[in-house]
Amino acid sequence: MKKRLLLILSFFLAIAAIFGAAIALIPSFSESMGITTDMLKFSPFTSFLLPGLFLLFIFGLGNLISIFLLFLKKDKVLYAFLLLGVTLVFWIIIQSIMMQIVVIQHILFLLVGGLQSYLSFSIIKEENIAILFQAKQH
Repeated sequence: MKKRLLLILSFFLAIAAIFGAAIALIPSFSESMGITTDMLKFSPFTSFLLPGLFLLFIFGLGNLISIFLLFLKKDKVLYAFLLLGVTLVFWIIIQSIMMQIVVIQHILFLLVGGLQSYLSFSIIKEENIAILFQAKQH
């Protein structure tokens, strides 16, 4: 049950990240949604290029690849889900600080990232999955 929910959440995050990356990387798309580089005035960025690439590769492809590996029964990929969830929580907090705004999407993705982290961690504990690179004792 927990793995199924984790897969659903991660797929949702991947699709949302790819959509967010498209908004960030395609100027006409972001302009049509009222998103301008003025939102970045308190950040170290002058364009949405780097945040868009981060969304695409880390949260978009990262979640999709992790989902695929979990289907292949690679249980240690749960650590990737845990890392992706924690990274998303920090991403949202930092983004809110830099943009000096909190919107409902921030709260939603903060909660979803926290839930992704919690589910991953609880599955790792329940299934007693060894820490990455942990030596096995005989």
